[in-house]
Amino acid sequence: FTKITANHSPSAMKFRFEEGEKVFCTENEVLYKSKVLRRKIEEDETPRYYVHYEGFRKSQDEWVTESRMMKIDANTTAMAKASVEKAKQKYRSKRNQKKGESASKRGKPSNSVESEEDYDLTFEVRIDIPVALKYRLIEEQEQITKRKKVLVLPAKVSVETILDQYVTSASRVRSKKVMTELADGIKNYFELALPNVLLYEFERGQLNVLESEDSELNVSQVYGAEHLLRLMVKLPAMLAMTDLDARAMRSLGILLEDLLKYMEKHAKTLFVNKYMETSEVYQGLAKTTTTKNK
Repeated sequence: FTKITANHSPSAMKFRFEEGEKVFCTENEVLYKSKVLRRKIEEDETPRYYVHYEGFRKSQDEWVTESRMMKIDANTTAMAKASVEKAKQKYRSKRNQKKGESASKRGKPSNSVESEEDYDLTFEVRIDIPVALKYRLIEEQEQITKRKKVLVLPAKVSVETILDQYVTSASRVRSKKVMTELADGIKNYFELALPNVLLYEFERGQLNVLESEDSELNVSQVYGAEHLLRLMVKLPAMLAMTDLDARAMRSLGILLEDLLKYMEKHAKTLFVNKYMETSEVYQGLAKTTTTKNK
């Protein structure tokens, strides 16, 4: 057998796809027509290809493995069409559910044909949470649910401040307008989701106390990175119920992962991780709040 050494020439490695070749790439179970722009061999000797998705912006080009790629032929073309039809059905079902009506109520036959121009495929945003941040989530759950502690508030660095700092940092390489709109959207989602989605039941008593002290409480100025990270975990499911199309979802996913990388890079200053013991009075209030929310 021929031993492949570290300095083995990539050109000698076997690639299944050529540069400039048009292929199908899978994304959320849909086959997209794409073009191979570049290729390389990773240190683990895995071939990777930098592809451009036809009809998408260059900013959405990405490196993919061969497991996500297919040659274009009669069979894969049929598979691609089937994957699009399946995605259409998923979209229609979700749209009808949101509108609170079925296709039959609209008087539309189940085998009706809808042109591709009349709809946008809808997918979930894919966000990879860095491992280091996942460990923070686990530690946080331990402190709150088992040790009956709560995070010290107001946070040293608030959600609002984190987003402002991120916009300043990201605007050096991205459109400031786009980043500002992203930050505003995240802030709005955070303020809407915090009370019922982002808090552990044991924490709701703490929010109740804060609101009793300030009737105009702005939670994005009080809570910090710990709770913002929880939002990032919940966002894919929340955004799946919006009307964002596949292109917007892909772009949004890239930006949200960039924000997570920023949070990971500056974790020492953003995540304070200061917990405080709770009194019997607080625990009683927390139980009352939990009962009201059931």
